[in-house]
Amino acid sequence: MLRMGSGEPLVLLHGVMGSERMWQDVARLLAADHDVVALTALGHAGGWGASGPRAKRLREGLRIGRLTRPALPVLYHSRAVRQFALRNVAANGAALSADHALRLTDDMLGCQIAEDLLATDEHFAPLHPAPCPITIAWCELDRIFAEGEFGARARERVPSARYVVLKGVCHVPMLDNPRLVATVIGQSRDASH
Repeated sequence: MLRMGSGEPLVLLHGVMGSERMWQDVARLLAADHDVVALTALGHAGGWGASGPRAKRLREGLRIGRLTRPALPVLYHSRAVRQFALRNVAANGAALSADHALRLTDDMLGCQIAEDLLATDEHFAPLHPAPCPITIAWCELDRIFAEGEFGARARERVPSARYVVLKGVCHVPMLDNPRLVATVIGQSRDASH
């Protein structure tokens, strides 16, 4: 568990095959005004399942990651390798340090329930009316869940939600632009008060 700051509590939940580490840079930005708590979900990561070509892409990433993991401490010293290896989750994977990229890769590979998540087609029922203020922030450059297709589904399922497209970021926006993510969280908080 990652915890820092003081003030109004703010809980941050990571996506599928991730961990609280995804939030470390955003948490630092929010800690001045909040008691920020980022948890790692039971069994790994957490989130909805993916079927079809998205699940295939994620499984392929896991397979390649497991095969190349012994060499990654050396390979990740190359910005080009980090950019290529993280291309599905970060628009600028080369900007991450070799150590940060390796820890994120280990989180993904250590997800004990990845196959179960990828094998399901479960989804959540429409939330209308929403039980609380909700902001859906979708990544403009998401290569796994394209905004055009999946963003439309999210708007259908939570029609009263505030919908924001995060410009210039990929599937894990916290890696590409922590300040943008912290700003959107702050705007959502302010709108709900």
